[in-house]
Amino acid sequence: MLMNSSTSACLLRGINVSGKNMIRMDDLAGLFRGLGFENVSTYLQSGNVIFSHGGQMPAQQIATIIFSAISEEMGLEVPVIIRSRQEISNILINNPFINRDNLGMDRLYVTMAQFTPSEKHLSDLSSLSFTPERIEIQGKDIYFYSPDGYGRAKLNNNYLEKKAGVTCTTRNWKTIMALGSMMNDA
Repeated sequence: MLMNSSTSACLLRGINVSGKNMIRMDDLAGLFRGLGFENVSTYLQSGNVIFSHGGQMPAQQIATIIFSAISEEMGLEVPVIIRSRQEISNILINNPFINRDNLGMDRLYVTMAQFTPSEKHLSDLSSLSFTPERIEIQGKDIYFYSPDGYGRAKLNNNYLEKKAGVTCTTRNWKTIMALGSMMNDA
């Protein structure tokens, strides 16, 4: 066990989607272990990894290490977004669509930005309106409700990423809850 370790979630953007950027989760877990991370586990086939690391390393440094390793060992340039245990916990606790509006969890998503968008981009995001879809921004995270499902969403990851001006990846609420549970068990 790492001394002073922290548990984080790594969320890869665009993995195993439509046969593009295929990475076997066993291979990905092996890559993480090879980098010295511990308590490595994956969730689904879409680039979700829970792992422990020395708590002194900044998230962006971890993301850079993982990005470089995937590029070198797997030949893919895949955006990497890191969230700490506390950040995932905050996402779970602060979901406005559950806490305030009691909307159905099967239509809730969280788009996570690599960095907090600029004030201009935050303003642009806040002004988006595609009723009945709804978004609410909290720092680096965009809570998203799509009553017609994600496949029909106008406010999808690509659109929100463009408006945010930073790399983003989206997960459904079930995945966020599972990652939170895995992190608590790590």
